[in-house]
Amino acid sequence: MADGQEIPEVAKQLEVSEATYHRWRAQYGGLKADDVRRLKELEGENARLKRIVADKELQIEASKELGGETGEPGPLAPRRRTSPAVFGVSQRWACRLVGQHRSTQRHQPVAPDRDRPLREQLRQLSRQHPRWGYRRAHAQLRSQGWVMNRKAVQRLWREEGLRVPARRRKRQRLVLQPQLV
Repeated sequence: MADGQEIPEVAKQLEVSEATYHRWRAQYGGLKADDVRRLKELEGENARLKRIVADKELQIEASKELGGETGEPGPLAPRRRTSPAVFGVSQRWACRLVGQHRSTQRHQPVAPDRDRPLREQLRQLSRQHPRWGYRRAHAQLRSQGWVMNRKAVQRLWREEGLRVPARRRKRQRLVLQPQLV
C-alpha cells in the first residue's frame, strides 16, 4: 500500500492517525497480515492458559487453607470459610471446591435455641404445679415479667412434652345387693 507514498498519505488512506500508524509499525514491524493474525491467536491462547494456571493455583491455595495439606475440607470449611470474600472468587467456585451445595450459603444457620430459659422455666412450673396447663403457666410467666405470646408458650409446652395428667376417677364402692332366691 505504501509503494512510494509518504506516511501521512498512507495514514489518511487507512483512516488512522500518524501516531497510530507509527505504533502499529513498531508493534508489528515487518509482519505480514497472516503473521499478525496468528500472533493475535497466540496472544489469546496465552491469556486463556494464564487464566487456567491462575485458577488452578488459587484452587490449590484454597484447598490448603481449608483442609491443610490433604486438601480435604476441615471442620470449619462449610459456611465461613467458603464465602467468596475469603478468596475473592465466585460462590459457585468456592462451593464446588469444598463439595457443598450453594443453598448452604444463601440460608442463614439456625441460631441456638433462644427459648432455652423459657423452656426451663416451663419445666420448673410443670414440676411445681403438675395440675397447671399451658394457659395458667403463661399467666404465671407474664406475672413474673416474661413477655411472650400465649401461642408460643403452647408450642414450647407441647415440644417439651408437658401434659396435665388425666384426672383419676373415684373408685366406686362395691355395693353388694341382696340376692333374691
